[in-house]
Amino acid sequence: MPRPKEADSAETYERILSATLRVLEEQRDPKMPSLRTVAERAGVSLGTLHYYFATKDDLVEASLDGYYERLGELGSRLIDDVGRYEGRELVERAVDQMFRFARQERGLLRLRVASTSKRGELHPTRQREFMGSMAEHAVEALRPHLQVAEGDARLAIHAMSALVARFALMSDSEMSLATGKSGAAAADAIADYVVRAGRRLVRPMDG
Repeated sequence: MPRPKEADSAETYERILSATLRVLEEQRDPKMPSLRTVAERAGVSLGTLHYYFATKDDLVEASLDGYYERLGELGSRLIDDVGRYEGRELVERAVDQMFRFARQERGLLRLRVASTSKRGELHPTRQREFMGSMAEHAVEALRPHLQVAEGDARLAIHAMSALVARFALMSDSEMSLATGKSGAAAADAIADYVVRAGRRLVRPMDG
């Protein structure tokens, strides 16, 4: 594709990404907006957008880069907690922080879930790091603190991630119906349950 006149800098790339994230924040639908909508919001031609992002899938993954970067940073911090905390406290802190992160990132988490569902798998470029190496590092760090076998520990970490994501994406009405409570009480009950369920999945040495 010939280089469009306005496709001249990293600033244009960032402007397109910023416009995409603004549109995603404004809409309730987790699906990616049309490329034409993003181009109009970014103030660039459709040709310029295609110069940077050949397909909508490319733009989806670029929009999720920040989410995955922050997720990786969280994973590193949680692994660094090993040694400062042990057993039940270590696991509960980890699950609580994962849940808080997921709640804060709900907009992009919805996009990630929708993209994964449509594709039928996590994007291949993400799988090795977020299905493989991150889980391996977590199991290696946590192994002395867990009662489950190593293979089960790895699967338990993936199960815990799925559980955290589902509960983090609950709407207020879903939380109320699930808990029989309302407002902050429902949210607190969900957060407390996620921590306890995560603890049961990975079975820390002291509880």
